[in-house]
Amino acid sequence: MRVLVGNDWRSFYLDYHRSQSAYRVRVHARCRLTPVTGLYFERPRSLRLVFSYLRDVGPRGVLRKIASRRAEAARNRKFLSIGLGEIAEGPVVGQFHPGERVWFLAPCHPACV
Repeated sequence: MRVLVGNDWRSFYLDYHRSQSAYRVRVHARCRLTPVTGLYFERPRSLRLVFSYLRDVGPRGVLRKIASRRAEAARNRKFLSIGLGEIAEGPVVGQFHPGERVWFLAPCHPACV
């Protein structure tokens, strides 16, 4: 799966799991309405934390942790979006059928998936 992060398309995200009662929608048009904030605990940027980590995990561990935190920042940016699409997959017995056009609300998703 490719995801738009900032102005760059990246391929490091896994496809979302679809439960047996959920639908997968092939998106034709989507509009981001507003960012969703406060979903994740975000550690403040602090040199004090870096020095503390140096003592605990060493320089290599600190570099890995900094890279991980930077990746989390991109992953944690979520948006409320609406859109138009068509049903790609769904439950065997359900309200919608493959190929049917639907409006959808995406309450907590990356900028573009």
